Amino acid sequence: MEMKDVLSFSDAFYKKYKDESEQLPYHINIIDELRANENAHSRILIKLLKFNKNKIDYPILKSFLEFLSSQSDCFRFDTIITYRLD
Repeated sequence: MEMKDVLSFSDAFYKKYKDESEQLPYHINIIDELRANENAHSRILIKLLKFNKNKIDYPILKSFLEFLSSQSDCFRFDTIITYRLD
């Protein structure tokens, strides 16, 4: 590919990206708007991970562990068991 082709593709891609992004609904990140610091982020994450559906199942925590397992060879959770400590 020649440089002019790359630049042409890049320009076309940017125009398409801009058109598509303008069609998306308004996006707001509440945590950023609240200017939450790292400690606030940690507290929110803890609350999300501690969510239990029926005093037994922790769907967000399980999903998070499955995601970690799928993204890296360092994390392997072949069997995910979660239970309440309190």
